Amino acid sequence: DSIFNEEFSYHFDRAKSKLQENDQAGAASEITKAGSFLRLKAAAIGTIAQAQLDSAGNELKELASNVKSGTVKDVSALDRVFQNAKHIGSNRPAAR
Repeated sequence: DSIFNEEFSYHFDRAKSKLQENDQAGAASEITKAGSFLRLKAAAIGTIAQAQLDSAGNELKELASNVKSGTVKDVSALDRVFQNAKHIGSNRPAAR
């Protein structure tokens, strides 16, 4: 779990930095990478938690699209989505 948290936080921080630099494509790329970590985590856990991770992953995908298109320009818009995804991703895997 600590590896997940470290990598997820790394890509979150990079996305915020890229957005502050007006690099929407770079920010979207970092958000997409964070989403990839969620999908990897989802593959290793139970059905209910997997549905939560899938939902958070979809939120990240939508956020990346909105950042890339220029709809999202403020880093505070990233906080809610990333914090939700990080919370879900850091929970212990459910028994199968």
